[in-house]
Amino acid sequence: HLLGCGWYLMAWSSASEDNTWVHRRGLVDAEPYTQWLNSVYFILTVFTSVGFGDMKAVTPEEIVYAKFLMLLGAVVQSVVISE
Repeated sequence: HLLGCGWYLMAWSSASEDNTWVHRRGLVDAEPYTQWLNSVYFILTVFTSVGFGDMKAVTPEEIVYAKFLMLLGAVVQSVVISE
């Protein structure tokens, strides 16, 4: 949940509003639940290493956050497998 909120925060705080994932997916005027659902969907695709490619990082803020998520996902998967 918190990582999904962080993903939405990257779009909200971006200087290039028209290029964020929220705008590209047409979620600017969507219900908060729909925006949250899409955020968590992205987090789960990154954490499970599926990466369908339907939602991607484009702005610098999104790219940095996606890199952080990939590293965190690798660490979490490593810990789970090692246990």
